[in-house]
Amino acid sequence: RSEWDWVMRRYYSFARKINDSIFALFIFIDTPPLIEKYRNNPEEYPAAKKQNDEKEIKWLKDVLANSKEQWKLVLGHHPVYSASQKHGNTEEMISRVKPLLEQYNAQFYICGHDHDFQHLREKNGKVDYIVTGTGSETRPSSSNELSLFSKSEPGFSVVSLKADSLRICFVGIKGNIIYSFVRSDKQRSGF
Repeated sequence: RSEWDWVMRRYYSFARKINDSIFALFIFIDTPPLIEKYRNNPEEYPAAKKQNDEKEIKWLKDVLANSKEQWKLVLGHHPVYSASQKHGNTEEMISRVKPLLEQYNAQFYICGHDHDFQHLREKNGKVDYIVTGTGSETRPSSSNELSLFSKSEPGFSVVSLKADSLRICFVGIKGNIIYSFVRSDKQRSGF
């Protein structure tokens, strides 16, 4: 088995070497068990109730607290913040995940769930929130006070990571770059 083989687990992490001194940590979380609506509706979401949400949050905290990597990206299905009129912010993600992202200096939280492109950040915030749920149907986009960009268009996102910067591109269905954002190593620990 190679280090690049696909692994299917509820939540997991892995690190990748960018150069001789810079590493990136990718943390994938299982968000439905963290959300009350899913846990309290076992008829519709039977798997969510079977998961130990407290164990997952402890695991996330431990992974972030013990990380030495310079770049930290957390990925999950549900957004922390979203300007979408369909789903919007996820209160449990704000109360349970966001504090860990901030405390342990994760730079990005990347998710889907809402079917548009969004880039959000709190004023003076250290975490960039990326919503990229446009691989299927799209829904109308909207923006709010945290929005840096929002657009409803089919497409996908590309993340390019270098030792001194991370670039995210929102790419339209015809291959056109809709939006591009670069975060430099000077911004890695905050603004």
